[in-house]
Amino acid sequence: MGKQRRPRLRLVLTGGTCLMDQDENGSLVLAAKGNERIREVLPALERWAEVEVEEFSNVPGEWLGPSIWVRLRTRLVEILSSPGVDGAVMVLGTDGLEETSYFLHLTIPTRKPLVLTASLRGLGESGSDAPLNLVDAVRVAATPQAGGKGVLAVMNGKIYSAREVRKTDTQAAAPFSGEFGPLGLVDREGVFFYREPLRRHTHSSEFASAPLSTLPRVDLCCAYAGADGALVEAALAAGAEGIVVAALGSGNVSQELGEVLMRIASRGVPVVVSTQVGNGRASPIYRYPGGGKDLAQAGCIFADNLSPLKARVLLMVALQCLPSRRDLARVFAEY
Repeated sequence: MGKQRRPRLRLVLTGGTCLMDQDENGSLVLAAKGNERIREVLPALERWAEVEVEEFSNVPGEWLGPSIWVRLRTRLVEILSSPGVDGAVMVLGTDGLEETSYFLHLTIPTRKPLVLTASLRGLGESGSDAPLNLVDAVRVAATPQAGGKGVLAVMNGKIYSAREVRKTDTQAAAPFSGEFGPLGLVDREGVFFYREPLRRHTHSSEFASAPLSTLPRVDLCCAYAGADGALVEAALAAGAEGIVVAALGSGNVSQELGEVLMRIASRGVPVVVSTQVGNGRASPIYRYPGGGKDLAQAGCIFADNLSPLKARVLLMVALQCLPSRRDLARVFAEY
């Protein structure tokens, strides 16, 4: 019986700490040839798959934004559409992982594995978490069970859904978590899945087949003690087509901010209410000026348990792709 063919994976580099160098003062800086770092760990990766490396960009995670997302999505669709590619792994900065992964989760039309990974230390640093994260990401992408589960994020032996993954520590070696825990684990014995995403994504997303060359401006404003609507008004004056509110508690804001949000929502500006709280749903249960019930009655949409960052991504995609804004509430219930 012939030897089984190894999966063929494309390793797409966008930058991030993984590919950075340290200067003489110990500061992390962009490396001139970040892709050469990857070559050093390729033998470890190729134990699990045939890996072809492609450098898309070499930027920090914070630089990844809507204009780069749409170009990255176009390239990943091309890669994953190829019959010669079984899946893809993407390297990026931890600060860009939450938003970038969810955008791809909503807009990539594939059942093939697409796994994102990052690190808190560069490949050249002592005690780096980058080599193991890269190996684990390749192992997950090479596993047939990873297909059809949407975009996955793999770090520190844990597999997260792009919809749920959040950065919860600034510098710890295990900086990511998910509200409901990981989908699965990677350890010495193999790759193990225990659950899968139920909300729509990738192959089941209505946005996956839409042409995307640009995304509308959507701004994020934060509720806080004494907040008024000045920043919301400024965002609209700057061209924002929608507003996401990082509200307090279950979805409440100050009376002054609430008055502005209710006014713009009643005139048709999409307003989505999320929460700053790390876990739980934003829901309209308080009825008073600035309370969630009053916001909902004025036409504000509640983001369920999506974080403010991810709610903004979904609103941008929906505004670009939906024929009618009347479908926004449905989208936030289904995705």
